[in-house]
Amino acid sequence: MLKWDSLIRENRDDLANIVTYETGKPLSESQGELDYALGFTWWFAGEAERVQGTVQVPAAPGRRVFTIKQPIGVAVALVPWNFPGKWFEKMYLRGLH
Repeated sequence: MLKWDSLIRENRDDLANIVTYETGKPLSESQGELDYALGFTWWFAGEAERVQGTVQVPAAPGRRVFTIKQPIGVAVALVPWNFPGKWFEKMYLRGLH
C-alpha cells in the first residue's frame, strides 16, 4: 500500500489530468480529490499493522468463539463517476484491510 501511495504521489498531476478529462471537473478539484484520497492510502497502510482477530466469551460452556481476519474472495466496488479517486481508494483499501 505504501508503494501505491508513493506511485500516486509521483504521478499526481497526470492522474489529475485523467480525472479532469473523464469527469469534466476543474483541474484544481481533481488534484484536491487525489490529495484527499491519498490520506486513505497512508492511513490504511498503517492499519495493516493493527489487523488482529478477537476472542469472545462463549454462551455455551466448553466452546470457543473467535474471529480471524483473512481474505475470502472477489469483491465488487461500484463508484460514482464524479469522485472516482476518492471512492475507489476507500473501497479498495478497505477490501485489502
